[in-house]
Amino acid sequence: MALDPTVVATIVNTAGGVIQKLLDIAVRSSPDTKTKEVLSKVYEKVADAVSPNSLRVLIALQDIGGFQLPEQIAEPAQKLASRQEPNGKLFESDITYRLRYLCLLGLVRGGIADYALTQFGAEFIEHARRDKHRYSMVFTKLST
Repeated sequence: MALDPTVVATIVNTAGGVIQKLLDIAVRSSPDTKTKEVLSKVYEKVADAVSPNSLRVLIALQDIGGFQLPEQIAEPAQKLASRQEPNGKLFESDITYRLRYLCLLGLVRGGIADYALTQFGAEFIEHARRDKHRYSMVFTKLST
């Protein structure tokens, strides 16, 4: 399933170039300090565009590490979702569009056919962990 170009354009325009600025800063500077600073400024806009299931994809990528194929990411992400929300909606059979969308947000880096978490994505997960209003279900029952 391909992303609708209109949706992508709306997201990019809504972010007002903040995502591009974030990527530029993250590439040129110390990943820890600068990424945290930029994320604190753009978190609300980015979080509005990241669903709980997309956050689960990010967590699965973080747990797996390295570049992974969509199929390798989908299974652990679905396990997280099933454990946290047993009656929730199942992931789509192909999560490639979701990964491409996360690439547009700067949270994931895409290879030819595989994907990896960016430093911004890792920092986003940590910030989301403290966001009890938006992502509380994503971080419940993770330790079981």
